Amino acid sequence: MKVYITLLLIIVFNNIYSQIIFTDFPKDYQLVGRNQQTNIGQFNISGIINYTTFDYNKISLVINRNNSFYEYHSVELNDNQNIFNFSVNIIAELANYSVVVYSHLDNDSLLEFQASNIVSGDVYIVQGQSNAQAKMFNGSSYQYEDEFIRVYSSGTDSIEKLILNDNWFIAQGDGDNETDGNAGQWGLRFAKYIVDSLSIPVAIFNQAQGGLGISKFLKPNETDTSLIFNYNKLLYRLEKNNLKSNVKAIFWAQGEFDSNPNVSYTISLGIATNTIDYKNKFEELMQSWQNDYSNLNKIYVFQTKNGCNKPLEKLQQIKEAQRQLAVENDLVSIIPTSNLNHYTDSCHFTFHNGYQKFSERLFNLVRRDIYDYANNNDIDAPYVYNAYKTYDSLVVIKTNSDSLVFDSIGSFFKNNDFNINENNVYTYYNYIIINNSMFDFDTAKISYTGNYYNLDGNYITNTQGIELTCFEDLIAIDYGGWVSNSNKCDFVTDDFEFTTLNECITDCSLPNDSCENIYGCTIETATNYNPLANINNGSCIFEDSLCNNPPSELFVNNIIHNRVQFNWTQPLEVPSYYMIRYRSYESSSWTVITAGTQNINAYYGTSRLRHFMEPNTNYEWQIRSRKIDSEGYIICQSSWSEINQYTTLPTCPNLENQSVSTEAIWATFGANAPSTGDVWQARGKLREVGTNSYRYVFGDSDGNINATKGNFEASTNYEWHTKAWCTGNVDSVGNSDPMYTSGWGDFYPFSTQALCNKMPYNFSTTSNNPQTAITMSWDTPLSGEPDHYFLYLENLGTGDVYAWNNIPGNDMSKTKYNLAPGEYSWKIRGACGTNGTSWATPFSSPEFYYLGSNRINNINYKLNVFPNPSRDIININIKLEKRQNIHVRISNSLGQTIINESEMYTNSYSKQIDLDNLPNGIYTLSISSNEIYIKESLIVID
Repeated sequence: MKVYITLLLIIVFNNIYSQIIFTDFPKDYQLVGRNQQTNIGQFNISGIINYTTFDYNKISLVINRNNSFYEYHSVELNDNQNIFNFSVNIIAELANYSVVVYSHLDNDSLLEFQASNIVSGDVYIVQGQSNAQAKMFNGSSYQYEDEFIRVYSSGTDSIEKLILNDNWFIAQGDGDNETDGNAGQWGLRFAKYIVDSLSIPVAIFNQAQGGLGISKFLKPNETDTSLIFNYNKLLYRLEKNNLKSNVKAIFWAQGEFDSNPNVSYTISLGIATNTIDYKNKFEELMQSWQNDYSNLNKIYVFQTKNGCNKPLEKLQQIKEAQRQLAVENDLVSIIPTSNLNHYTDSCHFTFHNGYQKFSERLFNLVRRDIYDYANNNDIDAPYVYNAYKTYDSLVVIKTNSDSLVFDSIGSFFKNNDFNINENNVYTYYNYIIINNSMFDFDTAKISYTGNYYNLDGNYITNTQGIELTCFEDLIAIDYGGWVSNSNKCDFVTDDFEFTTLNECITDCSLPNDSCENIYGCTIETATNYNPLANINNGSCIFEDSLCNNPPSELFVNNIIHNRVQFNWTQPLEVPSYYMIRYRSYESSSWTVITAGTQNINAYYGTSRLRHFMEPNTNYEWQIRSRKIDSEGYIICQSSWSEINQYTTLPTCPNLENQSVSTEAIWATFGANAPSTGDVWQARGKLREVGTNSYRYVFGDSDGNINATKGNFEASTNYEWHTKAWCTGNVDSVGNSDPMYTSGWGDFYPFSTQALCNKMPYNFSTTSNNPQTAITMSWDTPLSGEPDHYFLYLENLGTGDVYAWNNIPGNDMSKTKYNLAPGEYSWKIRGACGTNGTSWATPFSSPEFYYLGSNRINNINYKLNVFPNPSRDIININIKLEKRQNIHVRISNSLGQTIINESEMYTNSYSKQIDLDNLPNGIYTLSISSNEIYIKESLIVID
């Protein structure tokens, strides 16, 4: 390729700027840790100011809450102060905060930084194997996604993906660990319980990885911080967001892989070889967690379920280790899974009655343990403490539950390796009793396995339906007997009164001379009160208006397409709560909901808002009153009221004929108001594909959208969708219900064009002999001809401007005649599109030319530039007739300075310059002194 040189006379100026470097700042959708005592979260915004010419006098920030002004902070910058720091407090609530930072120079301000959708909340870790990863196998958790459940990055096993993904996401549950925002199905559902019940945002850090033994989750050597280790990946994600000290609890679901036989392959993948080995490794892991997560309150372990084609013997060893960890450590609670629904692979779980149950059982414990909510229900999993012998040849196993429920089918007990007949097993309150006539005390080792063959069946459970935790090789050591107390018979090893349970039940002095429960009406004001009953069965009958008269004067308002409000008149006697049932005319089954909290406190409400209606549907509904006692049993209830009817509004239609036209980094959005439906407001929402950062366009008063937006990224995929607000449920001042909308429609994709690269080069300027015309010449761009050129010529003395806006792309020169002598400059740019000026290159740097008899002819130098084009190194040599101050500058096509050097009082300049770090393109070499100005094009190629 040839070397092109252009000589010009120009004026050189410096590019002066200032810059703020942010050292600490929040990200979009970030969750910051909540202080549980103050319910406040804090984030910092810090930075360093690089001063050049501009002297900033203030930095300010504006905090918005749910898009409304919340707080303002500022700091005055005195004596060129170059460091600033703001600490921003936000409430842990279901609200999104945003922050905008400005720099100020006198009366001017400049937007420097912004972040949106920031929340404060609590942090939980999900860890283990694929049942902790909990991707979708059967049934979706999509309905539990919530904008206040967040995930940083993903639980990816890829080091590169982890480091490059520095983003927060709204959590999703159905994807695996390689999908952004993965919380796992039960992790997502658990977080949704927290958000809905406690109004606290939640961050889930799920680092689970399938197919690994427990050793692969241990922390490596303290000095080894490599992200190749699973433990370090999780720690990196939390440290990156300053959340280590905010971890409330860790949820552990792992052990299936450790249940493999002990062979060299499985041992190399980190399995525990037996119960003691698993316990030791978990206790090592637990100590690391406590060291790294200083405010860790609790660890919840999901006991491994039979399945995955693993041998029962090894499964039992792992399950026993998990049980012992819960019994021996106050920090650990155990949650069984043996009665939950397996997927068809007999290894993972369905969502319904599987992963969904994981979250339900977990939430009840967390709400009590972490948030100090009183809970009288039997929410802990039943697990065994000890086994005892009796003198009538029984084994008595004591559990932690108040009461156990037992179905005689499928007891799943073993003595050594032999099944125990289910007819020899029964329960009494918190005890499991086994007839011991079939085995010797000296050799008996009792195990509870759960069903191994078809993985379902009936189980011993507590009153909440939570099945007994499996155990292995329990040995009955001490003898004992029974004593009676005020409620029941208890087993003790010292000072017992009765040898057998039957003797205790028959002879113990309990209320009503019986140790058995008597069911009946226990409320004295009822007409059928039973003084001998100790458990209310809801059969009480009363002579009061509440139970004899149903609510009346029913009506429905606030009706839109998917929502109604049920209303009624308050009865003379206020109930505990109401039952409401509704159905469409075509349906024979009712949907039943409640109004009011189900406790003994009177509920004075007379309305109930209900979503999830079908549009344009005729419904009927009824209501009844209900009164309950402190235990939740029904004292009485009224009959159902008379039927009331209502019809929902039709669906609010979305906009039609959605379209996008793009030019360069501009896009024009169009959509028409629907042909049916009365739309009073419309909006469009657009984003880059794969992100959650949106921009908006707004419709006109008729609901049509015709809007142009700029500042998109070139060569980028975007998408947008629309939403319409329809007229309906109009209030007294004429405003329609803001919830009567179409909802956001399907995304419509569009892409921006690449930056225009049709920049001409190798500029030269000549004139005719009379010095009355200038010919401006250039070479066709290396990337090919543009659609057309824009050319701009100016007389610098008079200010006269000559412009051409549509020079054909195959032209290589333009001549302007009838010009007066003087100094001129011209510049040019190529256009890639046929319309407008947006899809075009920037203007070239000005080319200067003096027209007339006094034009300077610069011949007093020798210049050599080689090689040109160049891949990396370029040499510049120049010799002058006399000593001068030489200035050398290399700039890109935008005029930005890449290299700027000077040599003082010399007649030669020689320099080797490394251009390897520059992208491919055409650059300008300018050499100037007090007597010359030389300009040459440099081409950098691969």
